[in-house]
Amino acid sequence: VPGYKKFVALTFHFNFNISAMVRSAVALGVGVGNCVGVLPVVTVQVPDHPFPIGIICRSVLAPVFLNTLLFVNDLKKLIGIKGPRVFLDKTCIHQEDADIQRRAIERLGAFICHSETMVALYTDVYLLKLWTVYEVAAFLSLHSTKRLNVLPTFVPMVFCSCMGLTYMSRIAELLSDVLTGFALSLPALMSFSGLLFLYVIRHWERDKVSIRSRL
Repeated sequence: VPGYKKFVALTFHFNFNISAMVRSAVALGVGVGNCVGVLPVVTVQVPDHPFPIGIICRSVLAPVFLNTLLFVNDLKKLIGIKGPRVFLDKTCIHQEDADIQRRAIERLGAFICHSETMVALYTDVYLLKLWTVYEVAAFLSLHSTKRLNVLPTFVPMVFCSCMGLTYMSRIAELLSDVLTGFALSLPALMSFSGLLFLYVIRHWERDKVSIRSRL
């Protein structure tokens, strides 16, 4: 699995909630700014009457969410806030020195024993590899399945892609509103993005039931 997919999946797991909260806070602030007339709006003509549309609201919310998702940990580090303590096998176990690697593997059980939860970045071959099966088996021998978080690497990528498509459609609408003065709607593209994500989530929920039954 490419490293960037693992990175996005881990940021999705650890930073999704705070990204959603930051986006909601910004949306609330922008909404208040629009209502009191502090922030710019564009007035478009809908069938019956003129309708004001917030420029900032449409243009910044998705970037705020994605940037928070990807870079909030860097900001926390700059201001001295520590994140969760994580044991990442590929980086915490030496990949070149055989002696150090052997000693780390011998102590892997201690790390698993003292871990509160486990995040498995799932792919189609995850349960076909001896190393990952060993880690999961060791964790489940000490903890319940409720503490095992299985996250497929494709879900965050699909989510970000759908958000990007929706954002581009909203920007296209905004540009049309500014240039023509008439409201343009691209419901087909937005609906496609939403339906695609819902299909992926539904498919994944079925896979999770199958995976947990095998565990």
